[in-house]
Amino acid sequence: MPILLQYPSQQGRKSTSIPDTTQFSGVTRCLFGVPCATPDQAYHISKYNELYLLHLHVPVHLRDYIPAKVLARVSTDVKARSDISMESEIATMVFVRSRTDVAVPFVYGYCPTRENAIGQPFSIISFVEGETMNSSIWEDLPLDVKLRTIRDYARIILELSKLKFDRIGLDQSPGVNTNLNIEENMVPTIVDRGSYQRVG
Repeated sequence: MPILLQYPSQQGRKSTSIPDTTQFSGVTRCLFGVPCATPDQAYHISKYNELYLLHLHVPVHLRDYIPAKVLARVSTDVKARSDISMESEIATMVFVRSRTDVAVPFVYGYCPTRENAIGQPFSIISFVEGETMNSSIWEDLPLDVKLRTIRDYARIILELSKLKFDRIGLDQSPGVNTNLNIEENMVPTIVDRGSYQRVG
């Protein structure tokens, strides 16, 4: 279950930019108990999201438990206009991850509003090294690797086609939890105002 973050900006503090990348260290302290280096630039920019690769300062004795790198996925202004866009995407990722073998990023935590120190809706998700299938690397792959990749892609599409949805959007009826509680042992936690500690 992803952690819903309430990570407000400090009173009287003016952000250096939007998104305020200097604040990611506080977010990673909250989620993982360790700070991260402030990214110099975006890892990838699209119309709807900016991705920042965060390098966590993980002590040697915790490297088996805490990832060395995560992605901060920050919504752009175009996307941030939709109040439930991020919550819907997170719920979909959790849903697909819980019901298929499709490799979907793990969502560690998120804040669906602009009312936070980053200045935009954001999520912290797992990071995996790789290349897109439309990169120049594809052309240089041996035929057997290309065929295996295409079969894997077809398997993913088949798995996704078997998922059943009985309605569109998030169910926001009273008493309905829009956050899918997939992992029974995980309790959702909320970051208290102005604090970098998880509570809940």
